[in-house]
Amino acid sequence: MKRKCTVCSAITKDDRLVACPECGADLASGEPDRTLLTHQQEKYIVSKIWTRLLKFVLGGFSVLTIISIIFLIPNLITAYKSGIAYLEKTLVDRVSKEFEDPRIRDTVNEVAAELAGEMMQKQIEPEIAQVKQELQEQLANVQSAVDKIEQMAAPPSLSLYTTTISNNAGVYTAVMSFEPSKTMPLGPVVFVAEIQNDSQSKILDFWPKGGAFLSGDQSKKIEADGRMARLQYQLIGFAYPQIELKLSAPAQVKIHGNHELESFILEVK
Repeated sequence: MKRKCTVCSAITKDDRLVACPECGADLASGEPDRTLLTHQQEKYIVSKIWTRLLKFVLGGFSVLTIISIIFLIPNLITAYKSGIAYLEKTLVDRVSKEFEDPRIRDTVNEVAAELAGEMMQKQIEPEIAQVKQELQEQLANVQSAVDKIEQMAAPPSLSLYTTTISNNAGVYTAVMSFEPSKTMPLGPVVFVAEIQNDSQSKILDFWPKGGAFLSGDQSKKIEADGRMARLQYQLIGFAYPQIELKLSAPAQVKIHGNHELESFILEVK
């Protein structure tokens, strides 16, 4: 039999109920039961209890998780280091084993040789070239110093300086001046004059001209045919040697002497 709650108007078919299932009112008297909670109140209270319970449980789990992580960190670090060491050892063992293969060993040797060649070309060869250049420069400096010393130690040499030719009443005169390579006494000087070709000219005289000098009976010697003459004397102090050659006719005359004088042909006419 249907009954209607006089408080909340809810309808119920259960005859055994003495209170309204919705509002809790007494179905017989029609007054609400103040000692019972309504359905909405029950739901609100249950919701609050569950919320606090979840916060307590989750908070507890969070604290326990943090504590567990703190205690696990050293173990994790130890495990990480052990794993790295194991991987390194495994890798080294694997590489060492691979290098036992002759093909791999030969390949590595070839690559090493190529790298060594590149290093030689890029780094070592420029250094060697620089050292060679520095050595060459030092050797050039040493050679220059040696040349200067040899030049200073070598005796002075002579070279033709000036020539003057004149003709006076059929006598052809050539005056020759020679330049020393050093400003130092020359010592004995020797000059030789030789008429060239088939010239009929003869040497009339051959003697020093100007300056102080020492001479003797054998200082001048003219051959009987007059085609060659020799002059030897010694200058006093430093001076430019100067000699005078007289011919009876025009001729080509070869002049040579000591002190590394280069021979030359003098055209007298």
